[in-house]
Amino acid sequence: MPVLCVSCSADGKCVASGSGDKTIRIWDVQTGALRRTLIGHSDWVSSILFTADGKRLVSGSGDGTIRIWDLEQGTNLATITPNSGIIGSLAVSPDGQQLATALYDNTVKIWNLADARLLHTLIGHTAAVRAIAYTRDGTVIGSGSRDRTVRTWEAISGRCTRVLQGHDHFVLTVAFNLNGDLLISGSKDSSLRLWNLEDRNEAPTILALPDEVSVVAFSPSGDHIAVSLYNGEIRILSARTLETKQVVQAHDDWIMGMEFTPDSRYPISASGDKTIKVWLFSD
Repeated sequence: MPVLCVSCSADGKCVASGSGDKTIRIWDVQTGALRRTLIGHSDWVSSILFTADGKRLVSGSGDGTIRIWDLEQGTNLATITPNSGIIGSLAVSPDGQQLATALYDNTVKIWNLADARLLHTLIGHTAAVRAIAYTRDGTVIGSGSRDRTVRTWEAISGRCTRVLQGHDHFVLTVAFNLNGDLLISGSKDSSLRLWNLEDRNEAPTILALPDEVSVVAFSPSGDHIAVSLYNGEIRILSARTLETKQVVQAHDDWIMGMEFTPDSRYPISASGDKTIKVWLFSD
């Protein structure tokens, strides 16, 4: 079955993957050995994240639920049912206290991870929300939607601070840089847009690509961006200029999950070709 999402633990030792077979698997990065399989979802697992302390894992599924897992015991601590259908994407705040969910009912919902309590519902998008991300300091949330816009929100109040327009099709992925002053968005229109959040009057830097963008990820160092395409290609770009540094035909099918290891050296990708790959790139 296709592998739909990946997440790397903060210590860089483990990778979690979610699959069309409804399972979550935990892997050793160095050896590739399977450490644990988590079973509980009744449909494909579309989004997955480690918490910063590495003790919990959060997963979202086509079954309409979000599950919080204890990794030491391999048990399901809590199940959240937003009653919104498909879970578009998940983001855990850097302090590990809150969970932001991109939902197909056009909303973003913020939850307390400790007790699975709903804190805020962010309303503004006019179509399904596909992408979600926190800044490194946890003060700002970015979201991307099928309404072709990107929005930024105050994490504490839930107030929308910016509406970024320009994409010609669904926005499928968003990410912030290390300082939170840049936001990158990738779209079904086969383009990236790099937005300077400190200058409202500055037009975004635009990069046209040969296929739809599935995932973008800033390296933890802030120097590079990895972008994956539906044609199975991965590109490594300059984080400031979007200049292409490397291109690799990484998979034989679409790429749905991608993330850097914490040391910024290894992009990890997951694909419809049923594989997870760890890549080494040189600057």
